[in-house]
Amino acid sequence: MLDEDRPLLSILITTGMRLDEAALLTWDQIRSEDGIRYFLLMDSDNVNVIVKNQGSLREVPIPDVLAFLKKAVGHLCSYYLDEDGKASRSASQRLMKHVRTKTKMETKAIHSLRGNLKDLLQDADVSKELNDFITGHSSGDVAGKYGSGFSLQKRYEAINSVKHPWLG
Repeated sequence: MLDEDRPLLSILITTGMRLDEAALLTWDQIRSEDGIRYFLLMDSDNVNVIVKNQGSLREVPIPDVLAFLKKAVGHLCSYYLDEDGKASRSASQRLMKHVRTKTKMETKAIHSLRGNLKDLLQDADVSKELNDFITGHSSGDVAGKYGSGFSLQKRYEAINSVKHPWLG
């Protein structure tokens, strides 16, 4: 497995981020607030992000199990960028080779890791609203558009309530 494939797969299963969100991460998007490290999925002075929709603009806490991520420069991964600036095609092609060594089920794809985290959060008794907020899913109602959502601390606690023994 290439050096950048394992960290990307680890980010995907532990954060529920979409493939492009994770594959396009730069080291400048790793931030820290009150001792909590997080991925900044919002435009900033030195970063322009590509996300699916407005609800996807968010801060995603970095779970403690990803302590191996040390700050550097540039992109976390060097996947080929399409003409639209996305890396999902090249990242998916490379990562799917690893998935196919574990399962031949055609329904299993890189995006399945996102669903896996949603299930793991549910099993850890994380509310649907917080689960959706972490993964950048919209609430689907008008009330969900008010306020700034769950605190970074609350999201951090929820994301760390899921254990990932396979990453140890």
